[in-house]
Amino acid sequence: MAPLLDRLGLWKRKDTRVAVRRTVDVQIRDTDSFIGFQTLDLSRSGLRLQARTSETLERVLRPKGGVPMRLRLPAPHGQIEFEAELAWERDVGGKALSGWTYRRISRAARSAIEEYIKAHPEDVVQEPNQEYQGDG
Repeated sequence: MAPLLDRLGLWKRKDTRVAVRRTVDVQIRDTDSFIGFQTLDLSRSGLRLQARTSETLERVLRPKGGVPMRLRLPAPHGQIEFEAELAWERDVGGKALSGWTYRRISRAARSAIEEYIKAHPEDVVQEPNQEYQGDG
């Protein structure tokens, strides 16, 4: 049951998530180029992204394996690089939302994310799915 709920974005997350509005560079499939997605929130185990259209999301998906990404956090954290795998996707108000699980991430990158989360308790997302209802 959990995988289906996760694909629909309805599974309750066990890790603390914080709202983050940053650009994530996501590598376009079969190229060395990247395209920008907007983060909505992140946790120790993954992040939620928004693309302009579902076609943009399709450009980065791979049949297997993780998708290379780069996230720029404010100083002192800087840019972190990792691979993430698509957990779920859905269209909300014409925007392509997607949840990603870190697949390959260095200890330093995970530590930077954990430190960022601890430093921003005011941005904790209690019910991530409610945030997107009515967003346009």
